[in-house]
Parts: sequence; C-alpha cells; structure tokens
Amino acid sequence: MTETTGPDTTQQTASSSGEQPSAPRLLLVEDDRVLAPLLLEVLAENHEVDHAPDGQAGLHLALTRSYQLMVVDRGLPAIDGIDLIGRLRARGISTRHGLGCCWSRTTACWRRC
Repeated sequence: MTETTGPDTTQQTASSSGEQPSAPRLLLVEDDRVLAPLLLEVLAENHEVDHAPDGQAGLHLALTRSYQLMVVDRGLPAIDGIDLIGRLRARGISTRHGLGCCWSRTTACWRRC
C-alpha cells in the first residue's frame, strides 16, 4: 500500500493482519521513475519505507522522522546524495545501520558515505 505523506513523498508499507512488531523504517531517496517503484516494492516486504524523489524532500523527511537506514541516490535533483548526507551529518542526524549512497552507470555500485 502506498500513502502520500507530503507533496513529493510517499510511504510504502506492507499490509499485515494482526498485531506484529513494527518493521524497521527505511528512507529511500531515489528520483528514477522506473527504479524507485521497483525498489519500494522489494524493500516494503520487510521494512516500512518512506520515499523521497529528490534531495530536498529527502532532507525534510530525514529531519522530521527517525530511520534505521537511509539509501540515497548520488545523482539527485535539488540536493545531490553526497551533499544530502553531509547536511544530515552536520546536523547530527544518523541512523542505526548507517547512511548509504548508491549510484549506477553501467554497473551497480555501493559506497558508504
């Protein structure tokens, strides 16, 4: 199920019946209109996922909510992924499992920022 949580953000949560412990909360900051829905679908199987389509929306969510993990695209509009993570660290924002920045050209790469 996808819920709108702001003008440029969505929240993807797996539906469940009955009381279960809440899933870890993850922030996905991804602007690719093809890749983002695929990542949301996969990540929502085991996480509560908030999605921001650009760095400005990602910054807003990261400053107003708590996340155990943030996955940030490097090449974002408004604020790029490296700058976004730098701004969060400067404000003392961290996550339980870290901040990650990822990007792809012809192969997938992962760099812990």
